Amino acid sequence: MGLSEDVEATLEAKFQVLFPHLDERGRRLVRGAEARVLGHGGIRMVARAAGVAQRTVSAGVGRVGGR
Repeated sequence: MGLSEDVEATLEAKFQVLFPHLDERGRRLVRGAEARVLGHGGIRMVARAAGVAQRTVSAGVGRVGGR
């Protein structure tokens, strides 16, 4: 398993634990923050890990002050 696969698996596990406790706004902010911290390719990776569209993650990045 490569580094990006490890990161994606970690994100997926984190989202499974955290998301049931958050409303949609909270999930959007967490996805956006994670993508922003990851940098290049972060939106795509977070979208795959969370099972959402890239545009959904991109909107979250905009909410946390990125892009």
